[in-house]
Amino acid sequence: MKFINSESLLDLLVEQEIISPKQRDIIGLEKGKQRQKLLRALPRAEREEKNRVDLVDVIAAFNFQSGGDKSRLVDEELIMRTVAYARRLELKSLILWILI
Repeated sequence: MKFINSESLLDLLVEQEIISPKQRDIIGLEKGKQRQKLLRALPRAEREEKNRVDLVDVIAAFNFQSGGDKSRLVDEELIMRTVAYARRLELKSLILWILI
C-alpha cells in the first residue's frame, strides 16, 4: 500500500495533530535507523520479507506522545484510525484496502 509508506501519511498525521511538525522532521531524519532496529529485532526468517516493517511500524516505534492528547502514545492503532477517519473508511474496510 503506497499511502501507508509515503510522506503523505506523515502529512496527514501532522494535519490531524497526531504528531507535531518537529516530530515529523525527526521521523524523516531517523526513519532509516529506526527501520533497521525493528528489522534486527525480528527473527532472521522474517527479515527477508521486503515490507515486513512499514512506515506505520517505524512511526509507532518512536513512542511519541500524541499532539492532541498528551496522555496517549502514537501507536499503530491510532495511526490506522486516523487514516480510516481521513479516508472516511471503517477500520475493517481500511485493513482490506491495505491488503489489496
